[in-house]
Amino acid sequence: MLDDYSSESDVDTEPAKAFHRKISTYKEITTTTCTKEGYLMKHTSTFQGYRRKYFKLKGRKLYYAKDTKFTIFDEIDLTGFSVAECSTKNINHSFQVITPFRNLILCAESRKEMEDWITAIKTASSNEYYDVSFLTFLLWWGEIYLLSVGKIQICFVQ
Repeated sequence: MLDDYSSESDVDTEPAKAFHRKISTYKEITTTTCTKEGYLMKHTSTFQGYRRKYFKLKGRKLYYAKDTKFTIFDEIDLTGFSVAECSTKNINHSFQVITPFRNLILCAESRKEMEDWITAIKTASSNEYYDVSFLTFLLWWGEIYLLSVGKIQICFVQ
């Protein structure tokens, strides 16, 4: 059964130019703290409507699975994305996340929750994101390193 290996093969509302699907394991996404997590309704296709999914926002990535117990999460890279409230017939509190490869329509249980998700996603994209485990690895080696990441320069000296 497909659900044993994946959260589900959902069809997005509009096909992107090229569909790139990436999955992550539960272990990979639990190593660092997530910015926001919770259940949202995800639009699957015109005929199937909405399905409840568990979402996690970490850095510039949005992960989702059928529920919290799944070990495989679909991963959406939020680089080059846009997010905004959208108007969907008979559905309240919906918003759309558009990336170069995905077009998602999501629905929250309340207006406040929808606004919280939109704010969290926008904030995640505007912040410089650095993988702490990578920086820790460089520090562990203990030699001299000058690391330029975005606007930050870090110098490690042994």
